[in-house]
Amino acid sequence: SHGQIASVLRKEFGPMGYSPPFVYTTNLMLYLLSFCMKEAEEAYSMLGPLRPFDNTRSKEILKIDYIPIEKSLVDAGHSMIHQGVVPKLPKYKKST
Repeated sequence: SHGQIASVLRKEFGPMGYSPPFVYTTNLMLYLLSFCMKEAEEAYSMLGPLRPFDNTRSKEILKIDYIPIEKSLVDAGHSMIHQGVVPKLPKYKKST
């Protein structure tokens, strides 16, 4: 969920001065806000039922070891900082 993603990002980047946004809202509230806020409209368009994923076959057949989602999120955050998409703050340091 968005809250879980924000939690992972806050744990890594919060001490460095970053504050990844996380807002809990209902679908109805997001729908109503979508009429006057572009961000809410984009978020509302992404809503849908949760779809379970099962990567068992790819692990068995292709012998893939997937990176944990938490590591992927943190790596993406660091990449966005290094690419200049997110400003590099004075307290920023890449964890190992």
